[in-house]
Amino acid sequence: MRVELVALRQVSAAFSGATDGITTHLGKFVPPALRAGLSRRDNRYHRLLNEAAIELPMKHVTIHTDGGCEPNPGPGGWAAVLEMDGTVRELSGGSPATTNNRMEMQAAIEALRSLPEGCKVELFTDSQYLRKGVCEWLKGWKARGWKTAAKEPVKNQDLWQQLDTLVAGHTIHWRWLKGHAGHELNERCDVLAGAEIAKLRRPSSGQNAVIAPEQPALTRPVVLLQGSLF
Repeated sequence: MRVELVALRQVSAAFSGATDGITTHLGKFVPPALRAGLSRRDNRYHRLLNEAAIELPMKHVTIHTDGGCEPNPGPGGWAAVLEMDGTVRELSGGSPATTNNRMEMQAAIEALRSLPEGCKVELFTDSQYLRKGVCEWLKGWKARGWKTAAKEPVKNQDLWQQLDTLVAGHTIHWRWLKGHAGHELNERCDVLAGAEIAKLRRPSSGQNAVIAPEQPALTRPVVLLQGSLF
């Protein structure tokens, strides 16, 4: 289990007398007074922080993502469904000129961007490009200055760099699942992404409108949120 560092009240009081409040930074909980009163280069900072360390449960979030284009390349949509403690949040968006891979990546980026730092995340995707990119290829690309093993520029470098930054703030388990295979939340993401594509392909007024695909409700009882999940 990941240990989150929590500086206790007496540690904070030892430096400023303040005993209230904690803030979060990259999954570590540190009293503001301690952060202000000691430099991170000061050995006392790390010693006292470690002495005060206790285990805290991390927020566990399950994320399903999907993205695609019609045609590829072309107008595309992405979607994510986030679950925590029986509560669900849906996110979706689109781009008028993009690719399947970029939409798959954008879905993960937007989902992770919506979280506070320091979550335990189980992220499901039907994109091997996304999962393998993060789990197998990213480290090598960075070591080679964002070049592939064939010394070619990495495609979608801008999005990979965003993902690299976001992933660092969480503990993430990347799970692959087969698309269009009856996985409820994966199918839900597909519907939401498809609706975003339909919006982009809708003709101007005076022509026959393109009808967005029907969005069936989830079969499980959940609370849908429009705002933050936290």
